[in-house]
Amino acid sequence: MCKDERSMEELLEDEGEIISGPLPESGIAEIAKTLLDMPETEFVWEEFLLLDLYLSRIDPQNPRATRVVFSKEDYEKLADINRLRRDRFERVAGQLFAKQVKIEDLDNGGYTKIHLFSIIRMYTDKKTRRAMIMLGCTPEAKMIFFGMEKGTYIRHQLRDILKIKDMAAAYLYLYLLRYAYRRSWTVSLDDLMVICRTKRTDQFSFRDYHRRVLAPAVEKINAATKLHCEYELIKQWRSVSGVRFTVSINVPGLEGTYIPKLEPEGEDYPDFEFLQTACKGEFSLEEMELIFNRIKGKEIYAGLRFYEATALEQFSFLYDRYGEFDAVRFKNGVRYPLQYFLRLLDSYKPEDN
Repeated sequence: MCKDERSMEELLEDEGEIISGPLPESGIAEIAKTLLDMPETEFVWEEFLLLDLYLSRIDPQNPRATRVVFSKEDYEKLADINRLRRDRFERVAGQLFAKQVKIEDLDNGGYTKIHLFSIIRMYTDKKTRRAMIMLGCTPEAKMIFFGMEKGTYIRHQLRDILKIKDMAAAYLYLYLLRYAYRRSWTVSLDDLMVICRTKRTDQFSFRDYHRRVLAPAVEKINAATKLHCEYELIKQWRSVSGVRFTVSINVPGLEGTYIPKLEPEGEDYPDFEFLQTACKGEFSLEEMELIFNRIKGKEIYAGLRFYEATALEQFSFLYDRYGEFDAVRFKNGVRYPLQYFLRLLDSYKPEDN
């Protein structure tokens, strides 16, 4: 290297902030609704996994935070890959790097195409000697898709996507999560195929589509997440014209418990009866109000406080903590349930889970 040349690390120092650290399976990822609403933007599973890992770490509120670094070992663990070969990663990373998003410009009768990522890098850290992966988005993508304002994204747990491991099911899951507050609604067959990014061919058969795409996707969602989905085929004459989805909480004993649409500024917020179900009715509504006020400002996932969470996220957090509480009570007994549960909530740290 010539003395006036700079290393890759020195060059990248000028390109904004880097977010580094381990990849927790319990992390929260936020994907822009606009990105999901573009049917021509399709990802294969490994591309989407890389994108979701990036989304679980990026800081949408910091315009200079465009790059995320994590270890190859963490990626292998979460992706359930025994050993990530360089040529395999290079192929997937190359496909993701080449992804373009087309944004229609209705006012000017044209369009704009942008790339999502400006850098995807695999290298060895000189200090730790660990293989590392870096993803960095373009300034345009940061502004439009990754620097999101409240209400413009769908927040989901990374572990759910990791368990689903199928793109049609992942697209359907994010769609159901987005509209779960509707409880029950109908989607036309054409819209469903757009949602799942599946194409109608000349030899299209709904029976085959149902067997290969819809039924397996719903089965995976029900097995991997806290959403329980049932569906009914809607027929027009003899042909299937749509699907009616009904979504509720996927927890034993709470089947049929619907998910309210909770907004921190809304009249129905918080819904103490709904949160009470997460604790299996152990505490009264007055005690649930006490619990809520105690933890409303508490960080329950990295960068997410309880009062900012969706109804399903609040339910999941309380349900998981109540499970820990119940296990202790079964083993050792608990004399004062409410006081012990509050102490358990006070001691919770998102990085421990």
